[in-house]
Amino acid sequence: MEVMTISSRDGITDERESIPNDDCPELYPDAKDDPEKRAMKFEPNKKVVIFSARVHPGESPATFMLNGFIDLLTDMRSD
Repeated sequence: MEVMTISSRDGITDERESIPNDDCPELYPDAKDDPEKRAMKFEPNKKVVIFSARVHPGESPATFMLNGFIDLLTDMRSD
């Protein structure tokens, strides 16, 4: 998976992210055939946090960290 976006709809626009140029054809291959699969754009002042896991071999514990973080962000309980 290249990218996962978890966000509220605050600051969302009606535009979609641009389709990458031919310099990197393997990035988002489905978007070339169906631009509707591209992510929606947000207003420029929207805060962004980027997490990355399993970049190098042997980083298996990062899978558990990232899964836990995704679970935390998507937990719909109202504690």
